[in-house]
Amino acid sequence: MSELAQQIWKILAGGVMSHGQSEKVWTITYGDLAERLGQPPHFAQTLGPPLTEIGEFCLRNNLPPLNVIVVRKDTGMPSGQVVLRPESTIEQDQRGVGVPPIN
Repeated sequence: MSELAQQIWKILAGGVMSHGQSEKVWTITYGDLAERLGQPPHFAQTLGPPLTEIGEFCLRNNLPPLNVIVVRKDTGMPSGQVVLRPESTIEQDQRGVGVPPIN
């Protein structure tokens, strides 16, 4: 993975882990992700390629696509280029990224 994709991975994985067990899926906006990367808001427009890289990495390694939790502020949904598992929906993959409950 590229250096930027690795930085994003750490932010997303850390957010999911710190969110813990919850019924609600943790998401982050493109703008908030840019801010956590120490970049100005317009940097959010450049996050598509590294997020695609993360999603493809997840699929190759049989993981839920972590990129699906990055969403637009205005719609609360990922961009149209979001990487999903075959025959899956955004909602299913977002739930799949969450920390599973302890039985």
